[in-house]
Amino acid sequence: MKKSLLTISLAFAVGFALAQTVLTEKTHGLLPGNPNPMILTESNTPGVAGQGVVWDFSALPQKAAFYGSVEAPETFLPPTEANKCNTLLKEGDLEAFMTTNANELRVLANRVQTYVCAYEQPVTKMRYPFSYGDEFAGETGATIYYTNSDYRQHINLSYNVKADAYGTLLLPGTTLKDVLRVATTQTRKYSEYYTSTVITYRWYVKSHRFPVLSLIYEKRENGDLVYLQGAYNPVIETSTLIAQTDKENSNGKVTTLNLYPNPFSATLNVNYSLNGKSNVTIALYNAQGMLVKTLLQQNQEEGSYTNAFDVQNMTAGLYVLRVEASGSVLSQQIIKVE
Repeated sequence: MKKSLLTISLAFAVGFALAQTVLTEKTHGLLPGNPNPMILTESNTPGVAGQGVVWDFSALPQKAAFYGSVEAPETFLPPTEANKCNTLLKEGDLEAFMTTNANELRVLANRVQTYVCAYEQPVTKMRYPFSYGDEFAGETGATIYYTNSDYRQHINLSYNVKADAYGTLLLPGTTLKDVLRVATTQTRKYSEYYTSTVITYRWYVKSHRFPVLSLIYEKRENGDLVYLQGAYNPVIETSTLIAQTDKENSNGKVTTLNLYPNPFSATLNVNYSLNGKSNVTIALYNAQGMLVKTLLQQNQEEGSYTNAFDVQNMTAGLYVLRVEASGSVLSQQIIKVE
């Protein structure tokens, strides 16, 4: 009996090891030449930690398009150790100057419109490989250079990075499994009177280089989390979608899509069918793949649907309409005329 229990335990451990997402530079490293279109969103909670968690973010609001990219570095000003970087991450108005290799990703400096924050010792953003239960920490000093002033400010930074959870993640129109969550806590001490702690939660899947969801919070002294910013990926590479990999959960796909009229002007009619209950998102994207307008986001039963959407205020041009349902996607190009 003991032998049987041991065999079962070992089999479970091997199965978990094969299933879980492991971060490496090859699969998840921030390498130049990789764009990252996202959608800004918000959530009052990051969910729980642990094994086998189900995070239901299927009703996340779609607020606006948000674009990130990883590029080859440019000349850095002011002259600091950041000139040694080999990777430049751009997300909105934030730039992160980094070095990356097979073992780790490190941040040398951050730049926004009003200041540059240069670290005395590089901040380790990620170590490879990294999987559930892994954790590391560090600390360093930094100097903040303000753009329109000669004033300099010194701060102390401590940080902790932990893969604190794995499970299933529900995003608008998409359900993902074998998802790894990484929680990064940064505490910045500006003076003996002011300290700021920010926690960033990022969710990763095997097949997508960037986090599929990122939520950032400020941690107050009483432990409360105050939401700061968040974004998720509307287009995710497909090997971890439940609808495509788990036959027992194959229902809920969108099976047909018809748009009319095409070209359209003031009203766009969207006809589609679902083969089961599903979390559905209908959205219009421009030719560059950026979100323009979310038309519908709700849970729907199996059946055929036709919705008429008011789009008269959109500018003329080429668009792509996407219907996402439980990890399946149908899309069609369509033209808006005056």
